[in-house]
Amino acid sequence: MKRLCIVLILFSLSSIYADSNYGIKIGTNFSKFRSIETKAKPGTTLCFYKNNPVNTYFSINLELMYSAKKGEMNDVILGGTYTGAIFSHNINYSIGVIEFPLLLKNHYQINKKIGFNLYAGPSFSTRIFYMSKTNRQEFLFEIHDMDDWSYVKYDYDYILEMGNPAFEHGLSIHGGFSISVHHFLLDFRYMYDFYEIQTVGKADIDDEEMHSYLILLGYEF
Repeated sequence: MKRLCIVLILFSLSSIYADSNYGIKIGTNFSKFRSIETKAKPGTTLCFYKNNPVNTYFSINLELMYSAKKGEMNDVILGGTYTGAIFSHNINYSIGVIEFPLLLKNHYQINKKIGFNLYAGPSFSTRIFYMSKTNRQEFLFEIHDMDDWSYVKYDYDYILEMGNPAFEHGLSIHGGFSISVHHFLLDFRYMYDFYEIQTVGKADIDDEEMHSYLILLGYEF
């Protein structure tokens, strides 16, 4: 709770910048774990932001971001001595995360509409839910006769964990470009977070760092 209060205070202090601009963005993310082989699936991202210019090229960018990060992974386990077994697990997961990046933004405008952006700074994150569906298949076979397969079982289970295992923080680095037309903008961004997303409890996936590709449509007030 103390860390959350600090985040809210930092967001409030940003109002001292007279030339601040703020807005809202909504779109999709494609997120993957750093060291686990997963297939990214499109998830939803909603972002409120406030940009505080320091000079022509630099500004302090604050964002309050909700993301549902989705993906799929497969796991195959071999077992048995004389009678072998293959266990195949297919896991579809969704992780709901609230993030608050406090980033120094370097902006280079190519023309009136297109600009490149680099971001770096601390980010605070908390997981609000973890949900997964695991499909399990089990096959038996004789060690000396690999062609003699016997299908045994196919089932699945659901996991839903609500709540916050931890309030994480660490370095976050983003890069991309944006297209602006009047008050509307299209933001293409790659983000890498150097802190772990918590999936403790009954979760199928260990705590891991994630990286994401974002495509966001925004409106600046």
